[in-house]
Amino acid sequence: MTDPRGIQTRAEWTAALQALRDRAGVSYDVLVERCGKWSSVSKSTLQMMVTGKSFPRASTVRLFVEACDEHDAQPWLDARARVAAADVTLKRTRTPPGRQIRTREPVPRAAGSFQDREVAARLREAAEQDGTVVLTQVLAGMGGVGKTQLAAAYARQAWSEGVGLLVWVNASSRDAIVAAYTDAALKLGLAGADEKDPERSAREFLSWAETVTGLWWLVVLDDVQRAGDLNGLWPPAAESAAAGQVLVTTRLREAALADAGRRTVEVSVFTPQEARAYLQAKLGDKAPAEQADALASALGMLPLALAQAAAYIYNRDIAIGNYLELLAERLLRDIVPEPNNLTDDHQKIITATWELSIDQAGQARPAGLARPLLQLASVLDPAGIPQQALSSPPGLAYLASALGPGARTVDGETVDEALGVLHRYSLVDHDRASTYREVRGLSNNGTARGDSQWKTG
Repeated sequence: MTDPRGIQTRAEWTAALQALRDRAGVSYDVLVERCGKWSSVSKSTLQMMVTGKSFPRASTVRLFVEACDEHDAQPWLDARARVAAADVTLKRTRTPPGRQIRTREPVPRAAGSFQDREVAARLREAAEQDGTVVLTQVLAGMGGVGKTQLAAAYARQAWSEGVGLLVWVNASSRDAIVAAYTDAALKLGLAGADEKDPERSAREFLSWAETVTGLWWLVVLDDVQRAGDLNGLWPPAAESAAAGQVLVTTRLREAALADAGRRTVEVSVFTPQEARAYLQAKLGDKAPAEQADALASALGMLPLALAQAAAYIYNRDIAIGNYLELLAERLLRDIVPEPNNLTDDHQKIITATWELSIDQAGQARPAGLARPLLQLASVLDPAGIPQQALSSPPGLAYLASALGPGARTVDGETVDEALGVLHRYSLVDHDRASTYREVRGLSNNGTARGDSQWKTG
């Protein structure tokens, strides 16, 4: 059946899509090409749609139908709307704002000039508001490509759309995951939740997530470093998109993370167009297309490196050409990066941009504090820390000793001022509005001197 006007059920919808593709008689690769290179429709998206494993957005339906040489897409859009309205598994109940629950761990705020990237469209494609059966997605890629920012943007959108429970998890260790689930169980008021018994509380939360009805929940597991940390802690795969979703960010590409029912979304560097748009949004007239493209190419399209370069150019009020000269000088020095998950070229770029930014931040008032403040922060929680930890008596004593005898007095106000400088140079994220973690690092990629082990993801 290829006449969409009689479609009423999900099964009829799937059968009609399969018949339409069979009639077109072309491969999925050809269909993707016909959809257009900027459409963000992938081969897997079309395969999942045609086989009934996902329910597509209207925009995807239109592109697919037209790619199958069907000239009038409107009857197919009408059929899709009928199916979505009739199938309860494709509906999410919007939670009234007063009843929404967000656990203590804060969602990272949006980076300056955040780009709505092509990969973000693929992420939304598999978990659209009107439903999908792919409810666990794994964002995988090397450090510095923006996985955490993509996950945070998705979480903020879910919150605005009425997700009932949002759990953001610093998943760098098993203990951290258990603690986050315990916090969720306590916030939900589950009968078996007890902060003195985290393992039991975590099990209570997972049991609740498996059995709850009428509530849309989202768990984000950010920065999973060992697949084994999630043994027994994977949130359940819900049977409908009206229930729950899981989003994972990681540098790992392991089979254990790509189990049945989980979809891996590869996150790479910016596309040339995204890199240019980012630099022009940050630098305006200082980034004409040709110069922006040259800088993006020199930095390997790596989002983290572009953020640091743009902050440096803006704060010093120099031309892109001047920055490229400084970068070339730095890259020619004998810099040996610390081992991590970046490619050699990307690590060398990160090291060079990081060192340039630290040197310049160290010259700003209060002079000399940039590097020791980053060194102090690097031995604390990589997920972010309270500013008070840096301005505590031991912290102030360390910073004073780093400046040496005869230097200015270092107090809480000085630390606050220095954090503002580091924030301006995109070396940390300093958020005074945050309740628990005012200071977050912007790289866990390391530097030549090990000044920071923090992350953007």
